[in-house]
Amino acid sequence: PYGDWSGYGLPFYAGNVDYNIRLPEVPVSAIQIPFYKGALVEGFQKGKLIGSAAFPPYEIGLSDLAPGDTLSLRVYGNRVNAFGSVHNTDVYRNDWVRYGPLGFRSEGKDWAYEYQLKPMGILVAPQCFGSEL
Repeated sequence: PYGDWSGYGLPFYAGNVDYNIRLPEVPVSAIQIPFYKGALVEGFQKGKLIGSAAFPPYEIGLSDLAPGDTLSLRVYGNRVNAFGSVHNTDVYRNDWVRYGPLGFRSEGKDWAYEYQLKPMGILVAPQCFGSEL
């Protein structure tokens, strides 16, 4: 399922997650990942890298895949929810302060007992030729 990893039991996970997708029964030339949070998305077929989606428009070419084939999309995570300042509520602070040592020294209205996790994963279903998978 698509959405934030924390909703699926991975709130502090810092690794990578693979999404296995069965392509539609019609020819597809590319898949677009419209909204994800992570370092990178790569596409694999049977363990072989077929492309990556690091920059807009976040597309991976699928010319070598047949209709109905299985595609694996790997989202590379990061350490923000595992080792970051997960109690800091100050979202307006610039990143070099928020993710640096000063981000762990929050207090008052800028600190909460509740975890302030960042969304991770493929947050919107990938699309190919306008149809959702």
